[in-house]
Amino acid sequence: MNVHHGFGSLRRAYRFEVVMNMSETKGLERERWEEKQKEQKQCVLGFTESAVVKCAIEPGIADALENSGGPMSLFELSSSLGCSPPALYSIMRFLVHRGIFSEKSTSQGSTGYVQTPISRLLIGRGENSMAGLALFLSNPMLLAPWQYLSARVLACETSAFEAAHGKGIFQHAAIESTPKQANG
Repeated sequence: MNVHHGFGSLRRAYRFEVVMNMSETKGLERERWEEKQKEQKQCVLGFTESAVVKCAIEPGIADALENSGGPMSLFELSSSLGCSPPALYSIMRFLVHRGIFSEKSTSQGSTGYVQTPISRLLIGRGENSMAGLALFLSNPMLLAPWQYLSARVLACETSAFEAAHGKGIFQHAAIESTPKQANG
């Protein structure tokens, strides 16, 4: 799948507009309705932010910008990270739009990217770094149970974690933390 094309679909989904049904909005002021639409979009698309933040942490975007000493152009940043400029551009647009990074002109006059107080929390080994926590919480082992939540509610037999992994969280933790015996 073309990554750039995939993010185009994501952008379209992110910008969807809910058609106002006058009977449902009767009595709501337009401003209040728009606020509720924004909250609904966040509920539906909330997973995208954690996925894109994870995508910013893993290649070290915040670390590269911190070490650069000034704004980095898309080409400089993609070269530094060893990644595709079009794919990185899509990620950076999203992150700038959310206020995680900021744009600033480079000395050559092109658009560059710089840190914000929020993005500094994504530096791998930075003071008050939240990078480790963000990566931990976006681990597939912890995300999988959320896919079983509705089955859990309907069946009421096992926990969502057990439905996803075949054993409860404490049994899983006990097995994973047991030292492995060396063969020999």
